[in-house]
Amino acid sequence: MKEIAEKLRDLERELKDEKGPFAYFALVREGEAPDRWDLVVSAPWISADRMEGVRLIAERLKQKLAPQELLSISKVVALEEGNPYLEASRMFASGLDGALAEMRGNIINGILLQESYIITSQFLNRIPTTSAIPPTGT
Repeated sequence: MKEIAEKLRDLERELKDEKGPFAYFALVREGEAPDRWDLVVSAPWISADRMEGVRLIAERLKQKLAPQELLSISKVVALEEGNPYLEASRMFASGLDGALAEMRGNIINGILLQESYIITSQFLNRIPTTSAIPPTGT
């Protein structure tokens, strides 16, 4: 499955360059299903039009993955910022942007994730710290 996750990391980069950043982009497998994975995503541009965002990702998946690989993706799940699953998942992995962090056996928001590949997990639109605020001159 790591090979598919690497292809999805490339897809995440392409979509980020085209549409804007992701707050979350991960391939996850719940429960005992050995070959049924969900692509879980969150991004401001998806929140603006969820159906269109999911449709675009689904189309790009068809272009990026071989037919047999595509069969392992059960669904694309688009989450809004503030979703309890999204917030809980950031306790395990945050500050990732285009990485490929593999995790196993985590329980997130009451859901057992047998395996996951987290590509991006970050907070967008954070208030800058004082060190990031440019000085003002008089």
